Amino acid sequence: MLLNLENLCVRVFSEQGEKSIVHGVSFSVDEQQILGLVGGSGSGKSTTGLAILRLLIPPLVVTEGKIIFQNQDLFALGQDDMRRLRGGAIAMVFQEPLYAFNPVFTIGDQIDEVLVCHTSLSRSQRKKRCLELLDLTEIPDPVRISRSYPHQLSGGLRQRAMMAQALAGNPRLLIADEPTSNLDVTIQAKIMNLFVKLKKELALSIILITHDLGLVQHFSDSVVVMKEGAIVEQGKTNEVIQNPRHPYTRELMRAL
Repeated sequence: MLLNLENLCVRVFSEQGEKSIVHGVSFSVDEQQILGLVGGSGSGKSTTGLAILRLLIPPLVVTEGKIIFQNQDLFALGQDDMRRLRGGAIAMVFQEPLYAFNPVFTIGDQIDEVLVCHTSLSRSQRKKRCLELLDLTEIPDPVRISRSYPHQLSGGLRQRAMMAQALAGNPRLLIADEPTSNLDVTIQAKIMNLFVKLKKELALSIILITHDLGLVQHFSDSVVVMKEGAIVEQGKTNEVIQNPRHPYTRELMRAL
């Protein structure tokens, strides 16, 4: 087992009072597994992903639970250790790369920043590695793309570049938050096939956060279905798809 969440609870505290956003979430991710974390808007799936990386900011607060990664309790780590792990052993691919990337730096500069933080490569080695990562994510003309700014790329190329940046720290776990939601159908399939390829070649585990049960049906090994901050169903993907037990899962199936 690579990752284990135990009774994760997240609350939001404001002048109007407090409210539970995620409550009692428990699931595990095995080595080289793709787990689909599925639910509609407001289900708590993205909040759960950010909690794993300890990227929640006030007024969102983790109030209970454990997150165990490679036998380490992430909530017990100091800030320096967590920074080394974040972007290194655990990396994230965000929903909209145009906003996740810094617009004033080139793609190559931003991949290099990760390499500086998480490797001991020399400058020339980092430049070579940057091009290797862009090639690994099937980006045509890596040299040109590395010199380009985010706004100069198409949505599909930006998503691949963000994947290259996420892979720069040699992660064991990749959290992909709605990685295809802003892409057309043909590009979606190519991006998801790339995730599967990278999982096999790099021995990655992936948490695929999505509202699209169709993607999960085709690409994930197991599925966790969330509604209103809680898990309503989980199991092997084929079993859940073929025999959904919860009414909400059945609703998602009918929406396909």
